[in-house]
Amino acid sequence: MTTSADSPSRNGLVVSNLFKSYESAGASVSILRDLSLQLNPGDAASIVGPSGCGKSTLLYLISGLDRPDAGQISLFNHDILAASEIEQASIRNKLLGFIFQDHNLMPHLNVIENVLLPCLAGKGVNTQNRQLAQQLLDRVGLADRIEALPAQLSGGERQRVAVCRALINQPQLVLADEPTGNLDPETADVIGNLLLEISQEQQTTLICVTHSLELAARFPITFELQQGQLVNTKQSTAAH
Repeated sequence: MTTSADSPSRNGLVVSNLFKSYESAGASVSILRDLSLQLNPGDAASIVGPSGCGKSTLLYLISGLDRPDAGQISLFNHDILAASEIEQASIRNKLLGFIFQDHNLMPHLNVIENVLLPCLAGKGVNTQNRQLAQQLLDRVGLADRIEALPAQLSGGERQRVAVCRALINQPQLVLADEPTGNLDPETADVIGNLLLEISQEQQTTLICVTHSLELAARFPITFELQQGQLVNTKQSTAAH
């Protein structure tokens, strides 16, 4: 998929020359080394690699939740690293959906209230986004659980709610950090289907970090994180 220089709204994610290290036992440990990545609107990519290689770190850097030692990150023409914390929060709310390894649901809110939570930072809850929340919950098999509290749900159901919450603002980029890691095969299949369908339907850029080679194989683009850099192991030119 290509973009046009005179159509800036179609520019997607551009990560350039990213470096990241951490201090461990008094020594600096390099995680990402001169990493670059470019994805266009509608691209769906999986990232695989051993535990501790920096996959989750990369997602946190892209989202602005962490900062690199050096490099540049542009998200749909927004310079993430040059933005203030307030601007970054606004960009995340409007353009980005993040699915964490843990569901991070608010225990005192019911299912549909948790899904609608990101809307409160924007224009607020309205008929349109409430209908979208119900549609998303229906697609993951939770239409009859909208009034349930998180404590009344199984682990798989909570993660499905978290996926719907990440999609409620119809983001241009979805970052999924092991979204199926703790799920049974049937629920994992539901989540994988939904993410890939949303990417295709809405031309949403999707990055999924996963240990599941089965899930990774379903993505048109697959990267392996090796020695701090991304190696493209599969790229399909077919529509997706």
